[in-house]
Amino acid sequence: MSVRLIWAFPRSARGLVAELAVDGDDCVLRLHDEYEPRSRFELRFLTVQAYAFTSDSLCTLDHIEAIDKVLELESSGWGAGVAAHRAAAGRPALHHYRTYVEGAGAYDILSEAFLPDGVPRLDVS
Repeated sequence: MSVRLIWAFPRSARGLVAELAVDGDDCVLRLHDEYEPRSRFELRFLTVQAYAFTSDSLCTLDHIEAIDKVLELESSGWGAGVAAHRAAAGRPALHHYRTYVEGAGAYDILSEAFLPDGVPRLDVS
């Protein structure tokens, strides 16, 4: 399995509160400082098929490698069972993304795409 850096956080997430919210088919990981409202950013994952959370105390070095960044785990095998069906239906491929927030834990997300903070989601209908 290879790992590819997709996006680095604009600042350390240490001490930030992490909240994962479902927004339609998307998931948004919001990171913010309780005492400094301007210190916030979001990670948006588009058309999420699955996600998993691993608490800080159970994270391995593989999880910690994703500290303060979004990594794509290529050929992880997660979602391989639906890949052929999605291709036959003309749907985009799925990507396994991982991010680690110190003090909270690791988020593994299987989705069509990732949008970093500040990039608007464009709906093409």
